[in-house]
Amino acid sequence: MILKGRKYLLEIDIVTNYFNALLKNDLPKIKSLFSDKIGVHNGYYIDDFIIAEVNEFNKYSKFYDLKHNNFSIIKTFNKSGFQSFSVLNDNGQLVFDHGVSIVDGKIIGDGSFYQKVTKNKYRRNTAGDCFSVHRSVAVWCPYSPQSPRFMLVKNGSDFKVQQGNLNFTASTKTDGFYSYEFNVVNDDMKSKLVDFRIIDPHYSENTTVYFHGDEHPYFFSNMFPVIDNKKLLINKVESLIWSVAVFFDNGTSQHIEFPRIEEFTFDHHIVKAIVTDALDNDWEIFKG
Repeated sequence: MILKGRKYLLEIDIVTNYFNALLKNDLPKIKSLFSDKIGVHNGYYIDDFIIAEVNEFNKYSKFYDLKHNNFSIIKTFNKSGFQSFSVLNDNGQLVFDHGVSIVDGKIIGDGSFYQKVTKNKYRRNTAGDCFSVHRSVAVWCPYSPQSPRFMLVKNGSDFKVQQGNLNFTASTKTDGFYSYEFNVVNDDMKSKLVDFRIIDPHYSENTTVYFHGDEHPYFFSNMFPVIDNKKLLINKVESLIWSVAVFFDNGTSQHIEFPRIEEFTFDHHIVKAIVTDALDNDWEIFKG
């Protein structure tokens, strides 16, 4: 029991040091936290990965309300050598989840040339109050001129789904990610590791992808926004809202990053709105 406690504290310390180094743009410190045998990680060779991480933190840390030594880390998932940690700012709000594998006191690479972003997508149609939920994974390869277009769920995974094509989405032009959305047979909506094979015209690989579930301590069960003609209301919870996308009856739309208020009034009637929470869930409500 004591050894388990020490290992947990060591992992928390490593992840804390990692984010403090990101906040300080301390590239040598970041690299020292990784194993010498890291190879590739999250789509990049290690030096490119570190630069990409620092650039993203420089862009978004002001929205995160993260400051050096002024945040907390909790572990939220642990299976098969993979751990996921929640990062909370000084206001106690979930900022994001960070998936990582730590072996012998060092972060090890995931061995993947692809970046993968998983989502749970909740949809509600106000006509008849129809509700549905889907899982999705978005994929992009920084070093490939062509994004992968096909994914195969391997035998033995917890998910019972068929293979499918990765599809072009509204954001593909700007971020390069293609998305695979699917239904899961008898999905219990719990956190899972899923084995995929990703295929593009030049390369393919086997990879394991983490999907968070509704048992996560910072999962909030009803994050649907409320549409009231030209007004939009957002639930206030102990979590940042990453973004709100609003679609109007005249065919235009508006995107708001990291909103800090719970009520918005627009010039046109709202027909659809999507809230993306800090777990990267999408909560979409629309008028049928």
